Amino acid sequence: MSAIQKFRKRPVAIAAGPDAVWAVGANGWLWRIWPDAQRAEGLTRLGRGAADIAVVEDMVWVLRRNGRLLGVERASGEIAAEGKVPRGAAHMTANGDVLWISCRRGRTLALFDPQAGRTTTEIPLPRRIRCLAIAGDTLYAGCARHRSPGRGWLYAIDSRLHQVISTAELPGQPRAITADGGEIWIACGKSLERESKILRVDAGSGQASEWWTTDWTVGSLAISDGVLLASMSIEVPVPVVGPHLGGAVGGGGCGDGGGGGGGGN
Repeated sequence: MSAIQKFRKRPVAIAAGPDAVWAVGANGWLWRIWPDAQRAEGLTRLGRGAADIAVVEDMVWVLRRNGRLLGVERASGEIAAEGKVPRGAAHMTANGDVLWISCRRGRTLALFDPQAGRTTTEIPLPRRIRCLAIAGDTLYAGCARHRSPGRGWLYAIDSRLHQVISTAELPGQPRAITADGGEIWIACGKSLERESKILRVDAGSGQASEWWTTDWTVGSLAISDGVLLASMSIEVPVPVVGPHLGGAVGGGGCGDGGGGGGGGN
């Protein structure tokens, strides 16, 4: 499948909302995307340093690497709320009206309450968080060690009990993750290689199967209306911008519009 949308700057993260998909770029632009129409609009520019994005009710939250949170109204694009979490924040996911955020260089999970404007709970993990998603009451954290470029781990964490309930090993360092019902989709790769493999993991059994391989580096994943979307980028001698891609979640792969895309399994 061809690219849904190309950007002038690398897309840092994407998140699916009830009426659109949202993306934040490396240059700080917040984009609203309609995948079916293959159309996007730049809503506002928030400055460089964005790390992740999440959608909560009528708000789009953007996490900056200095621990600052910006809440942007979906309708107007205006900053309507702000917050602060511990430094070293990098990844975020929404659960109802609260946010879970990886902090302290990925060593802990922090629960951020937008109403209180602060974190209320921290859960330590044995390995550094590289990506984060949630389905129901279960958090999924893709983790890795700095000195293990070919290995990764997927932790399932009960968000109510604040404890790890299962662990599965991954064939590479996790780069992006999203969850939908009983399935988790996670992109993995070796730290010095740009190639990414997207795995489909059964939430119940923990069994993983390879679904798609691409020469592009996957930075973020999201599911919208049964379609798996990926923000991607690649470094080549002549600057090329990474597209957002769409592939049917039900099975099969898609070409990557930038060379080297593999077939689905």
